[in-house]
Amino acid sequence: PTSGSVDIENNRVVSVSNLYFPKNKYNVSTVDGNLVASKAQITRTYELGDVIYFDVESGSTCSENEYKKSLGEYETIVDWNGTEYISETVTDYGNSKSGYNGIDNKDENQNSCLKFYVVSSTSDRLSLILDHNTSDEVAWSDTDNSEGPLIALNSLKDDTISWQGVLTPTSYTYERDQDSCYMDTDENGIVSQNCSAINYTIDYTGYNARLITAEEVAKTANISTELGKTEVVTLNQSSISTDELKTKIGWLYDRIYMPKEFVVSIPNKPINNSTTIVGYWTATASSFFHDDELVPHALRVRAGTLKSNSIGDNETGVRPVIEISKDKLK
Repeated sequence: PTSGSVDIENNRVVSVSNLYFPKNKYNVSTVDGNLVASKAQITRTYELGDVIYFDVESGSTCSENEYKKSLGEYETIVDWNGTEYISETVTDYGNSKSGYNGIDNKDENQNSCLKFYVVSSTSDRLSLILDHNTSDEVAWSDTDNSEGPLIALNSLKDDTISWQGVLTPTSYTYERDQDSCYMDTDENGIVSQNCSAINYTIDYTGYNARLITAEEVAKTANISTELGKTEVVTLNQSSISTDELKTKIGWLYDRIYMPKEFVVSIPNKPINNSTTIVGYWTATASSFFHDDELVPHALRVRAGTLKSNSIGDNETGVRPVIEISKDKLK
């Protein structure tokens, strides 16, 4: 069973409530002292950060064991002893053309049972983000940021073109008022900078996946800073317990490289130390600039932060978000 409860007293089962068996799609409950199996559906609550295994070839849910069929090993940094970094060999599952688990000779994406995290939920659908990048070294755009992430969207569409069982993603609109840009001056702060207004909408018609939005990341990570006004905004951990970090926002760390000098204790290992890819793009442009040349920026996820980067940055990848009907998980 994947949900429900069992009450035990004095080593005996005294009641069963809504045990749900997904393979056969039935519930078991105690009714008048008897166990009754029913095809009646139950309502499951999906929490932020919940892991969902979904087969993008068959368009249906799959099990953790199915996901674990593909194994790989690689070295990852696990600690600092005061003199040197300590590494260990980690066994991991799956593969992707980004070599996220250290199997760099893989040149095809895994298009079967994949691991996703819940990032948002409505009454009838879930948004799930993959646990790794499907493409790396992808620019956000090659022109400016006024029309959205044109290059990243091309990679996203190619990477997920064969995926099944997904809904057409929800469109996304970004707006920036004229003269609402900022540039860094020194360690003491930022100053406003004149710039043009931006208003673009990403129409995901014909797509099987979408990009995460900076607003979704901010909501998940308790970020209250105005997005795109500064170079980096960091998740607010002050009100998040260790257990919540591991479940609620682990996907903000998973499969993201961190240089050795920045290795910290993180909720979701492993981090692949064999690549230079340090994050993945959001669908959201930025209003921040490093200098008065006004090089256009966009926001990316980098190990628990939202970072403003040049749209041509080549250390950033694409990480798909799929939207599926909750009926798929019943």
